[in-house]
Amino acid sequence: CALPIYEQSGISAPSLQPVHGEKTRLDLHRVEISNNGDIGFHLRIAKPVGDDPKDIPRVRISLLGVDCFKNEDHGLGLDLRYTDADPVDLRILVEHCSIRENKKSGIYLDTDAQGDYSVSYSELIGNRGSAGLYLSGDSTDALVRVRDSELSQNGLHGAVNSSAGLLKLMHSSLHSNGDSAVLDESTELPTVQLIECELTPGSNPLNSASPRLWSSISNLPSGSVSSGELDRLP
Repeated sequence: CALPIYEQSGISAPSLQPVHGEKTRLDLHRVEISNNGDIGFHLRIAKPVGDDPKDIPRVRISLLGVDCFKNEDHGLGLDLRYTDADPVDLRILVEHCSIRENKKSGIYLDTDAQGDYSVSYSELIGNRGSAGLYLSGDSTDALVRVRDSELSQNGLHGAVNSSAGLLKLMHSSLHSNGDSAVLDESTELPTVQLIECELTPGSNPLNSASPRLWSSISNLPSGSVSSGELDRLP
């Protein structure tokens, strides 16, 4: 299934409404989302309706085998419009997906409320914006788990965490990103954990400095190369 829509998002749910006592479910399986003029897949989840603390809303978002590429904004944009004060049982799963060559970040995830956020067995590569995975949001209870995935060759970083929650990267590879493997923008405690990840040799896995400068390099051992190839030289 290919969804080439050129002046707007490929798939957009502007206000998904959770309801107390109900389950809201959205599944995308083996879908191609490409060459759209905005975000490839854009989802906003609104503040829940109702007031039943014994039966809170359940929201399940599942993206399996999605191929999302060459969109003019983020590949996937997931935006919560409620906070931890609104109880919602939220689970977002991105698995066996290819998010690549989008003009901004591969996945932009706004974690303003706690939930189960999982990215696994996926590739976020060659996206031209800030990162393969970009996190924002105010919830200190949010936990985003990335495992067995590749976040490589993105414009600046493999992953950026500017949220108040925790980003845990496990058994993943982060190679040849423009600036650093991971950027932790927290001003207090570290909000990124790296567990058995492979990084580009010589890169700082938690680098919050400005982009690297190559002006001091004069003679290269094998002639002229682009700055993105310098890490592989002796």
